Amino acid sequence: MKATGQHNRDANNVRSGNAARYSVLSPCDNVRRSCKQLMSDAPAIGTLDVEIVNRGPPSDMGTRSVGINSIKLHELACSIAESIIEGDDTGASSTASLPNNGLSLAGWAADGWHYTGVGYQRAGTSALDIKIARMERIALYVLTIDAINFCFWPCNPKQHSIGAEADILEYEHLATALRHVAETDDIVESAGGPSIQYEDGVPVSVTVDESYALSPSNLAALTPTRLASLLEPHLGCPLPNLEERTRLLQEVGCALLQLHGGSALGMITKACQSTDALVGIIRNSFPGFGDSAVDPIHGRQVFFYKRAQIGVGDLWASLGNMCTTSVCDLERCCQFKDVERLTMFADYRVPQLLRDAGALQYSSALASKIDQHVELMAGSMDELYIRAATVVAVDQLVDLVKDELRSRQSANHDATIQFDELIQSVTAVMIDWYLWNDGEKRDREGTLKPHHRVRTIFY
Repeated sequence: MKATGQHNRDANNVRSGNAARYSVLSPCDNVRRSCKQLMSDAPAIGTLDVEIVNRGPPSDMGTRSVGINSIKLHELACSIAESIIEGDDTGASSTASLPNNGLSLAGWAADGWHYTGVGYQRAGTSALDIKIARMERIALYVLTIDAINFCFWPCNPKQHSIGAEADILEYEHLATALRHVAETDDIVESAGGPSIQYEDGVPVSVTVDESYALSPSNLAALTPTRLASLLEPHLGCPLPNLEERTRLLQEVGCALLQLHGGSALGMITKACQSTDALVGIIRNSFPGFGDSAVDPIHGRQVFFYKRAQIGVGDLWASLGNMCTTSVCDLERCCQFKDVERLTMFADYRVPQLLRDAGALQYSSALASKIDQHVELMAGSMDELYIRAATVVAVDQLVDLVKDELRSRQSANHDATIQFDELIQSVTAVMIDWYLWNDGEKRDREGTLKPHHRVRTIFY
């Protein structure tokens, strides 16, 4: 595809730091450009950075409260490269459903958190129709979970008991609860089948049964009471910010009905297998995914699009290799050609881990706030610097890991190691997932310092 080739050329320009080639209309380019611009601010203290790109002169003390330690970042890159070669999976149990997986990470179905639709059946429905309907149901599950994938920490641990080893609400609990909801009508004899339209013998559109709890019409009609009744029996605690989460799900349902024919796959096919294009479609379709801010000092708009990007990443993970052979655009729509365009997903877990590794350094004032669980204001400079630094640091990690693998390739003639494939598989998405998995594991073990806290709908 000509458009995909342009995406790849733009990605190379972005990676090499050629700011003149950033596309002002590309959401992923805008994330990289604005985060790098923010990290060019002068540091609050001269010792905050170690060879950070584009920093101000040491005597020019400024406002930036987060720095990147390139020495520690390189050490982390070497560790990740070693993990890639050795197949260290940081506790992951399966890579079966994660496409192009150089790092050994858990696949979409590995941990049992996510909906896969494997049990979906409808009598009298063809195998192809079942497959298309199953993909639509999974896509709706992804949009639903990522519409409300934010801010779990306000949950009061004294009000519930989730699992033997955990006393707080985490992503895995919400994902699993939503999986139970999605599975409710997998096998219902009285339920109707999906509505699939064909042209010249090829399926071109699909809408799910109305018995599916996550159908666009059911999401559009959702109420806080209904959402609580669906999820809280599986959570064991009240869902924080219930009203706002309900509004965001209503937004997803209404936009799918009004803009995309009531079909998630119908929306996804419009991106023509481009992650960058799909991030833009999601952002434009669902205002609640429009994760950006204006820095309060210089008035610059800063973009992150965390939930929009992770939604695309989740669609790739869940549906990217579901169809080894495909006959239509609906089946191929998540076989993205430009996964490298996505940035990491700027949240709270990855910077927590990078700080622990010494790759991110905080000013003493910011470190004190975080360690004492002081909430940061949404859109504050401290919050923006943490998120921007994480995006920039992970992009640098991608380059460093690739360089380390190339160095080892030149020194290692073991034909069993497919270095070229491993190098190609290293993207910001894969590094993000690797760090997030490691961070989740270590947080459960209690070996990490606290993460920053912000009341927000964006992460």
